[in-house]
Amino acid sequence: MCGLAGICSSAANESMESAIKRAGDSIAHRGPDGEGRYLDPYCALAHRRLAVIDLGTGQQPIRNEDGNLVLVFNGEIYNYAEIRELLLKQGHGLKTASDSETIVHLFEDGEKALQMLRGMFAFAIWDRGSRELFAMRDRIGIKPFYYALTDDGTLVFGSEIKAILATGLVAATPDPVSVREYLTYKFTMGERTFFKGIRSLEPGNWLRWKDGKLSVGSYWRPCYDGQRETPGLYQEFEHTLEETIKYHLVSDVPVGAFLSGGLDTSSIVEVASRQLPGNLSTYTCGTPDEREGDLYYSDIVARMCSTWHHEILHTPQEFSSFMKKCIWHLDEPGGGSTAVHGYYVAKRARQDVKVLLSGEGADEVLGGYYHHWLSVYRGMSFFERGANYRKWSQWGGIASRAREEFLWPGKETALEVFMTRHVSPIFSGDGLYGTDFFAPARGYDRREPVQRLLQGYREIPLCSQVMYLDLKSYLYRILHIYDRMCMAVGLENRVPFLDHKFVEFCFKIPPRQLFRGMQTKSLLRRYLDQRLGNEIAYRPKTGFTLPVDAWFRQAIRSDIEQVLERFKKRGVLEPSFVDELWGRFLNAGGDREDIWRLVSLELWFQCFIDGETP
Repeated sequence: MCGLAGICSSAANESMESAIKRAGDSIAHRGPDGEGRYLDPYCALAHRRLAVIDLGTGQQPIRNEDGNLVLVFNGEIYNYAEIRELLLKQGHGLKTASDSETIVHLFEDGEKALQMLRGMFAFAIWDRGSRELFAMRDRIGIKPFYYALTDDGTLVFGSEIKAILATGLVAATPDPVSVREYLTYKFTMGERTFFKGIRSLEPGNWLRWKDGKLSVGSYWRPCYDGQRETPGLYQEFEHTLEETIKYHLVSDVPVGAFLSGGLDTSSIVEVASRQLPGNLSTYTCGTPDEREGDLYYSDIVARMCSTWHHEILHTPQEFSSFMKKCIWHLDEPGGGSTAVHGYYVAKRARQDVKVLLSGEGADEVLGGYYHHWLSVYRGMSFFERGANYRKWSQWGGIASRAREEFLWPGKETALEVFMTRHVSPIFSGDGLYGTDFFAPARGYDRREPVQRLLQGYREIPLCSQVMYLDLKSYLYRILHIYDRMCMAVGLENRVPFLDHKFVEFCFKIPPRQLFRGMQTKSLLRRYLDQRLGNEIAYRPKTGFTLPVDAWFRQAIRSDIEQVLERFKKRGVLEPSFVDELWGRFLNAGGDREDIWRLVSLELWFQCFIDGETP
């Protein structure tokens, strides 16, 4: 896990040396163990290293035998040992025991050879002879890669947007369309970023630059072909899950794990603790006055798995003091309590380990959300819906819809389900965006990015369509948060449920088999029930939570109001709308997430447009 940056120019450029140094320095937090640079008249590369595999000889940039290919790489290749053995048999001359060197030698055999890579990665390879750059991002988008093409065809790229801005070759200009999309969905989709001209290389995509011209293409998309009832499905799931987690334990440094006591992290800890008996550290978070929830359940799992368990307690003052720094690390608005708890857990974990496993992705590939469950329920016959009527009780207040859905099940499309789930009613009206700032965003169609994602997937089951949309949008936001918060303290975050082999396996499971007994993530529940018991396997879904609503209204109210006052002067939204939204929230009639949208957006303006580095 590292950070990278680069500049490619069609004409010899002597100013690249200082620009690439600034870019590398801006992401020093991603690689505290070393730095390296490559420079020729047409290309400059920077790398910041977090040493996890091959601690002695894995420095980058790294070259092939004749020195013609130069690589910078961020991530981990979990099957690098097998690839290395194959390369040696083919006669390649490898000088290190690192996973990064296997990439540059695979590339010698052609781009298709890179399909062998199993891991999380973003890398760039410069061909000195042809003056061509090739870049590639992992299939799910675990590791980031951003790029911009200047007016003269110069390519600038990096692991974080701040690295691109640090070169001085690309201006920090807000993109009103992206801001509107963020307010609507709480995230942006596809290649959009909040900066005009700066794009994100989408998951499963490659990029090629030569002579000022850029091309981008896809090398992987989830495949749902062949969904069928599978004999021995559970046994295959059990084997695939355990094999995947074992691969994610490959490391030359200590490994730990997030532990909330929920299904996802508990299953990872259960497998990892058997592979690392007595040597696994686990971490959870809560508040000083918490009596149940994550602290309670994680303690049960930690005791059962004999881990070295650590509890991190949050305060409202910590939340407030970190808000601006959080947005600086994210390079974009958002994050909220998810980012704050992630940062403080990562900060504590970094005292003991360099690698931390977490459970992101299980909901998206194993059916963990209400709208996934509802999509299956609506597809049942009248008698099946009746037989499963009592299963509505697992959804708390939403269960009030049970009678209506039983008698008259909704007929929403995947697009409609997605928008019901993710679009904010407060921020969806066109009239809200009448300020001059949003003039370039007039006519924005919030359905368009979702319809684009659905291309080629409209014929698969409805539940599979909905899960796929979450994988390609909402999950991307979560992965972004955890990458930034962990790398802020030089910690590598690994996500076993998003190993592409595991994802491909899950995509071939018919939805009805994911919801046996009309339980979400039924395969994972069965797995945990056999190992950790009913209390953990059937714990209600909560996720990491902090009492942020109360903090906003009381302990840090003045801090929030100061930020909102500055935002009202931006001219982005009408001040009266901001006042109305805040007043409604204070009277317990509003959503804290709506307030955080505006707070984090203002903090982003301060960090990147006003230049107020925290």
